Amino acid sequence: MSELKTGGGNSDARNPFEPRQQTTVRRATHEVYPQGTDLSKPQFLGDSPLDKLFQKLERDLEGNLDDITLSQLERVFLNTKTAGARPENEVRYGVVEALFHQLQQISELSLLTNEDHKEKNLISISLHDMKTFSKVVNLIIMYGVYPATSAFGIGIAIEKRRMGAKGGANFKTKDIKPIPPASVGDKWSFHLRLLELIYNRFSAVFSIESDVRSLLLKGTGFSDFLVTTLTLATVPEFSDETRAKYLNCVKTVTTIPSTFELYQVYSVLLSSPCPPFFRSFVLKQLQDLPSQALKGDGVLSLIEFVMGLRDSESISMEKIDQVSDILILKPKDIPSVQYFSSIGSQCYDLLININRPIITSAVTHFINRLWFKNSRIVQDFIFKKIQMCFSPVLSSEDTVLVSETALNNAVNILVSISRLTISSEALSSLFAPIWLDMWSYYTFLKQSSRPSGVFEDVLINVIESLGLDSQQACEMISRIGQNLSYDNGNNLKYRLGPNQLVEIARAEKDIFKKESPENRVLRFVTNLETGVDSFIGLLKRLNFDFTQKLFITLLSKWASPDASASLEVDPFIKLTDLKLLERIATEFNEELSKTPFDTLVMMHSIIRQLPTTLTSDEKSSIPHIISEPDQMDVDSDDEDEAEAVASGNGQNGEVQSVVFDLLAAIVLEISSALLDARTKAELESICTSLQNNPSSKAATLVTQIMETINGQNVVDDERASQRHKLNRALANINDPLVPVKAQGLSMLRELIEDEAKVISVDFVIKTHITQLSDPDPFVYMNAIRGIESLLAVHSDDVLPLILQAYSGRDKNFSSIDDRLKLGEALLRYIQIQGKALSGASANELAQCLLKMVRVSSLDEEKTDDHLRMSAMSLLGMCFKTNTIGVLSSMREGLDCAIGILQFETSEKQAIMRRSALVLIHDMIMGTSMSDKTPFPTDYQQKTFNIVSYVKEHDKDILTREQAASVLSYIEELAKLGLAQD
Repeated sequence: MSELKTGGGNSDARNPFEPRQQTTVRRATHEVYPQGTDLSKPQFLGDSPLDKLFQKLERDLEGNLDDITLSQLERVFLNTKTAGARPENEVRYGVVEALFHQLQQISELSLLTNEDHKEKNLISISLHDMKTFSKVVNLIIMYGVYPATSAFGIGIAIEKRRMGAKGGANFKTKDIKPIPPASVGDKWSFHLRLLELIYNRFSAVFSIESDVRSLLLKGTGFSDFLVTTLTLATVPEFSDETRAKYLNCVKTVTTIPSTFELYQVYSVLLSSPCPPFFRSFVLKQLQDLPSQALKGDGVLSLIEFVMGLRDSESISMEKIDQVSDILILKPKDIPSVQYFSSIGSQCYDLLININRPIITSAVTHFINRLWFKNSRIVQDFIFKKIQMCFSPVLSSEDTVLVSETALNNAVNILVSISRLTISSEALSSLFAPIWLDMWSYYTFLKQSSRPSGVFEDVLINVIESLGLDSQQACEMISRIGQNLSYDNGNNLKYRLGPNQLVEIARAEKDIFKKESPENRVLRFVTNLETGVDSFIGLLKRLNFDFTQKLFITLLSKWASPDASASLEVDPFIKLTDLKLLERIATEFNEELSKTPFDTLVMMHSIIRQLPTTLTSDEKSSIPHIISEPDQMDVDSDDEDEAEAVASGNGQNGEVQSVVFDLLAAIVLEISSALLDARTKAELESICTSLQNNPSSKAATLVTQIMETINGQNVVDDERASQRHKLNRALANINDPLVPVKAQGLSMLRELIEDEAKVISVDFVIKTHITQLSDPDPFVYMNAIRGIESLLAVHSDDVLPLILQAYSGRDKNFSSIDDRLKLGEALLRYIQIQGKALSGASANELAQCLLKMVRVSSLDEEKTDDHLRMSAMSLLGMCFKTNTIGVLSSMREGLDCAIGILQFETSEKQAIMRRSALVLIHDMIMGTSMSDKTPFPTDYQQKTFNIVSYVKEHDKDILTREQAASVLSYIEELAKLGLAQD
């Protein structure tokens, strides 16, 4: 038994259940990589014609790009054994032609390869061969394009090209010498010959839909093709015939890339040094792109390019304004009708896509800006096209006047516009002419059981955007109330098309079929019921103040003798108004009771017109009620008849019943609430009028009113009004609809600017900061404007709290995006303050910004670089706006900027170095504007030296350009100072 336990007495036996120790087998390098350790060499070499071509080119072009000389290329491609045997220009021409021949072969062979593997949908050039392909293209540019174009001072700055760069540390600017003009004969004949070769060969390559074409479009290649064409079309040294020929070619070349890529190339060309004739031509091409882009997407590409939407979805009001400024500025040589027709058509198409809110926001902002500049342009070139979809002209003989697609697109545009903020005048101009047509469309959706929620949102958004105090909003609601059964006219009708979407068709009349009066009345009543139900549903979603104003308007019809006479003429109007009045009084009984004053005023007007005394016949017919109230055995029929007479009859009787019922509800509701002075006075006046009314309900109401008046206190009207507005604002802010939420923030901002006593600064700040996280730009932009107003009105109380949140000291507010939005509010505050930015507030602001810019110690949380950039931008604006107000912080700011330039030198920190240079530029600009604030003497040479060093040695091209800009500004100031001396 003991042997069994010990494994049979064998001491070397191992327990099979014992866990094994992990071991690693170490292998030699030659075992892992038997063919060597050079992973740059592919293990498999293809045998296709394209693979063999690349293998040959790799051998011929072996070495770094910088080490390949023109002589080496001459030996490879021209088979020249003796260097210098041929003129350099001829060698250059032959080499460039040979390189293009290789590029053409690659293009043709890649096309054949793709045809053999269509189902794989892969690029024909392998990743390893990409290096060789790039080398061929770069050699064409180095020895063909740049030497020819740079002779005229044309081209993208070579410093901005990273041809052959393997990394930031290894990059060296190419030293490319321009081809000098000939000393005799035609000085520029070779340049023309070489440029024409480049143009013709590039044209051949781009004419083939191959992988080579795609690679040249996305990378190096097309920009050089375009620069070559522009050079041939603009250089005055070439003949007029040559320039005219290639001017037409420019149009052909610009059809190849996307419009967005054209914006990129033109912008880079304008930022590079170039002669005036070339700059003016490129600038003209750039100005024409929005309206004359051949692909018809000039506006869309402009928005994407200026706002950087292909790199980031963030939105900036400054960039939106920049887009609007560009589009409003019409080129002088383009007729206004042609320009705005193109821009308007593109804006129309962009607004259709409701799934790109940033694009629609930018377009709507442009429309709003253009409206204030020239409203007729917006009306004629944008709004009119939308209105024609809802109210088409009957000039054509077609049965379908507006197709499903066209009407659906118009609805999408209305959705886009109604969601965003444009001026009330523009909104009214667009919607007022088609308002009843839109209502008819909405009721048709209801009757046809089609989805109507989106279009209902449009109606709600329009009314809410116009605002409670807008006369247009009240008129629009009133128009619907007067036309609840509007059917889009007798000649048009809505119907469902083949795709079950709504279309507008011609209403064909059957001359042999006549509708009976009974059917007409029945149809009217049915449509009226649908209209009333839809309208009440709409009113329930609107702010109650709209409903109250409509109710008062309806009551006013009965209070006016002229209106009463007109109602007798048209019984349909009378029926519509009574039906709507009754439904509003029923559905909104409680709300009407809570806001009584205006309703009470109108009720009083009606009560004064009701019968106040009984005739002798009426008195004799109701003795039991008036003369002998204690007699209880009166016939019930006589009592009913007497009450009917006492209540009034006909029109007045119907209205009196509604008015008395609602008045009783109002009195009952306000009996448990505070009563303001004007409401109390109105109730007393109503009580006096009711005492002359013979109705028993009137007597009961008098008793209720007197009890209410005698038991209430009077409150301050202004404070109650502010409290009411605050409650409305907060309710709107919590609404899910974007326009309603934005309207709530706007109302809250009005209270802030009015310095209302009912608001708490802390609460309002938290409310606005919370709204900064809303993804919709027009919500958080309104929040930014609200914070801006808070800073302007309550600077001493608000600025410390905003700085606490912006700097990250408030741990409840840690989102970087939201803090950057706070930075935008601070930027606007600094700009508005201007020279008033001084004292303790300016010092507190500057010190907070400096603390954010400085590199945190190890025990502190590191500030995000984007926030540091934002802080430097704000600091620069402080110095540029009012240097003397933050003069005490200038040396610290310079220390921070210089420290960033000296110590934050990695490639990732290039954005910080650029921001530091902008800060230095703003400081220099601020100090140069006044003799009272000179730039610190002990920092002048130090700053100049560090900026000069950055210009020459920084790895980032944009940083070097920024440094050059600062030095250029310093030189301008120096020249100006010498001129003044």
